[in-house]
Amino acid sequence: MYTRATALKDFYESIGLAEALMRKELRFNDPPRLAAAKTVQGLRGGAAVLMVAAFENFLKEMVDERFQRLTQQPLQVNPLNIPEGMLLYNHRSVFEKAIKGPFVNNETISDKIARFKNYSALVSQSLIVPGVFGDIVRSNPNSKKVGSLYRACGCQDIFASVKVVFDRKWGAPTARTFIENTLDAILDRRHQVAHTAIVLNISRKDLQDSVRFLKVLAAVCDEELYNILSVIV
Repeated sequence: MYTRATALKDFYESIGLAEALMRKELRFNDPPRLAAAKTVQGLRGGAAVLMVAAFENFLKEMVDERFQRLTQQPLQVNPLNIPEGMLLYNHRSVFEKAIKGPFVNNETISDKIARFKNYSALVSQSLIVPGVFGDIVRSNPNSKKVGSLYRACGCQDIFASVKVVFDRKWGAPTARTFIENTLDAILDRRHQVAHTAIVLNISRKDLQDSVRFLKVLAAVCDEELYNILSVIV
């Protein structure tokens, strides 16, 4: 029986930071008076950035939490039940991490040998390393990255898989590409704010709809990953 992840509960709290800025922004006129324009832009821009940060962090924490039983030693599941695609992505990424190594300049030859041994042991025991899956969405959890994360977990089209449940939680039928397009629009808005500080075209409704959308998307993503892994564990 599905039980929502602690990561999802934490996400609802963390996205509350964006909602707090949005509530504060409601105290101003819309459009704002000239004297308050920069304050309003700052509050809206901050909300746009914080909600994406909360969503990215949720995805990484959800993966760590849901994959926990695949990371413990001795292994608590039958390795034969782990999808080959998941194992392949895991093993390839683990060896890439072994080859690239940490970003430090003082690593000794012994350190490098130990790193290869440690990663090889993980692979030989079919232990999953959640971090390599969470890294997929690092810095930019757009539709392409989220799709790649779930393909690595064995779901070829996450947005098609969750659409029925998403529409039910959303409260209305949506277009075939609504989820992908909306997520990318939210990410593009965040990038524009973060890299250009241009906030003039962000409306209150944009932010309200975006928070609602991310909450629904996070809920269906968590449930889908639970369903994927429940077959394994």
